[in-house]
Amino acid sequence: MATTLPELLRARAQESSAEIGFLDLQGNIEKKISYADLYEEAKATSERLIAAGLSAGKDVVLSCFNEHENHIVLFWACCFGENFYRQYKSQSCL
Repeated sequence: MATTLPELLRARAQESSAEIGFLDLQGNIEKKISYADLYEEAKATSERLIAAGLSAGKDVVLSCFNEHENHIVLFWACCFGENFYRQYKSQSCL
């Protein structure tokens, strides 16, 4: 059973073909993303944030996007952040 948000997303990505729908201003589904794609995109975004010098527990990420998808990806990337930061630090990548 998942005990963290990243574990929960990973489990959902592995167990389900469900998608998240993003609505336009009229309330129509504009775009869809699977949990598996969200998981991979959030991991990659988290790795890029850390490679750019952000570190867990010390930095704040502010965002302003015109579409909701980027907010969702950035939220999950930040959830992954601490785990990836520890991994990078232990590999002397930082």
